[in-house]
Amino acid sequence: MDVTDRAGGETSPGGAEPVASPGRLSGRSLALVAAFGLSILLVNFGRPWALTFHEVNFAEPAREFLRSGDWLVPRIMGKPLWDKPPLMHWAIAASMGVFGTEAEWAARLPAALSASATALVVAVLAARWFGERAGVLAGLVQSTTVYAFMQGRLAEADMMLCAAVTAAMGCFAVASGAGGEPSPRRRRLWAVGYFAAAGLAFLAKGPIGPALVAAGSGLFAAVERRSGPWRVLLDPVGWGVMLAIVVAWPAAAAWREPGLPETWWRHNVERFSGRLSGGGKDPFFYLYTSAWLALPWTPIAALGAVACRREGTRRRAGRLLGSWAVGMGLLLSLSAWKHKHYIIPALPPLSIWAAVGLERLVTSPLAARWSRLGYGLGAAALGAVGLAAGVALTESGKGIEAAAALVAGLAGSGLALAAALRRRGRPGAALAAVFGAAWASFVAVHSLAMPGFDDYRGQSDLARRIGGELPEGADLSVVGVPDPQVSYYLPLPVQHHPDDRSLAERLAALPPGSRPVFVVAPRKILGDLKGLGGVRVLGEAATVHPRKGEEDRMIAVELRPDGGRIAGMVRGGGDSARNR
Repeated sequence: MDVTDRAGGETSPGGAEPVASPGRLSGRSLALVAAFGLSILLVNFGRPWALTFHEVNFAEPAREFLRSGDWLVPRIMGKPLWDKPPLMHWAIAASMGVFGTEAEWAARLPAALSASATALVVAVLAARWFGERAGVLAGLVQSTTVYAFMQGRLAEADMMLCAAVTAAMGCFAVASGAGGEPSPRRRRLWAVGYFAAAGLAFLAKGPIGPALVAAGSGLFAAVERRSGPWRVLLDPVGWGVMLAIVVAWPAAAAWREPGLPETWWRHNVERFSGRLSGGGKDPFFYLYTSAWLALPWTPIAALGAVACRREGTRRRAGRLLGSWAVGMGLLLSLSAWKHKHYIIPALPPLSIWAAVGLERLVTSPLAARWSRLGYGLGAAALGAVGLAAGVALTESGKGIEAAAALVAGLAGSGLALAAALRRRGRPGAALAAVFGAAWASFVAVHSLAMPGFDDYRGQSDLARRIGGELPEGADLSVVGVPDPQVSYYLPLPVQHHPDDRSLAERLAALPPGSRPVFVVAPRKILGDLKGLGGVRVLGEAATVHPRKGEEDRMIAVELRPDGGRIAGMVRGGGDSARNR
């Protein structure tokens, strides 16, 4: 006798794993998950915190796409940027084009939408396996993890990669029968979705995207004693779709301009093997990094995983979640290069386990003891807020201490309120109190603490001010600046020169008596610029990046080229930044 899977009209043949109260997410539940997650990320979203240099690597090519009309090859100051494929650049350019602005919030919006999309996929998967309430909880948990909050407000590709990988694993879960065997037609449709999402993961961040998908789904296929997962992995139509997505852009871009294969070899193979300097993390780096990135839900996720295993509910789904997290974690751990944000695509399974754990905490006989513990913890946290707030009010210059005090108070209040509501037999209201406190805590952090980390504000304000004062058609260059951050706040076109000698070589080709050249550069090369002609300092950055010194303070100068001095440097007689 077949058992109908109400989540999608699929069936589990007799003798197969029983279906444990699966369900669909209603439109209202989907809207709740989306609105909750976006509200965390979009509060104060328009506050103009300067883009970091990592963000400019994605936002500046988008800006140049819109100016040039050429969306094939990402460029920074006119030079090809081959580090990453262009999906995030395209998304940022689309955001800027739709809203008609190059403001920071427009550059960061695709990451916020990717975070919301990830939460929705997680919610849908959890609902299929554990019911609608678990689905909603999983989506809310996903939106209140440290990593979603951190990467969902950065104009970088990591959250988009996470969304694509999560979508691929979600399609694979359905196609492979992790929640009930699908019909052949539905398997084919979901398999094509799996491969298409893997292709998008490639366009988000390169070969590591499909590799992560393969690690998670391949491990699941290996531990399953049935053919369903392998039929998905070997689907010829799906492979054709993915290859079309994966091959099209690199082929067109490499045909246009050389350099892509060599750069990708360096950034993928040499990073993985350790031949490219910058690695060195220990083999267990991702284990403890995952634990804090998934906060505040890590302990509850562990509880949920144990509960699922002990109760025997949805064991096949549990194996898929475990394969997803472990397979991707193992692959990344083999790489010599390790960074905290690399592990993010492996973490959504923890949100589903945390949802199960939350349900058990609220509905199980242990809930009464949890309530008493909650009162104690809440009282202790609230009692500590007075001292913390006093320190914050007297010593805080950046709001960090104030944010910490407020988060402690909110967490304590939320826990105490949830415990009280649970004791009164209102588990739904108790969960609402928990997520309300989590929402308020994250908003407090990015409202009070994050402005204190606006490390590029000084040079960004300088660039924006100087750009507004330049005459139309001014010759503008950035000189001696290894990262492109400041270029984003200057009007296009901008020339880039690694040092003063490179600038001299360009100026030597200009006709005598040319108009002044405007330069943005670190203070340490001011003397070298004076060797090229008359220099007038137009302004300097109000602040210096915390990890840099006074010699790195950004300045803007007007340079009137001296043909004789420039000719001498070009002939090799000058002291350039390259030779210092």
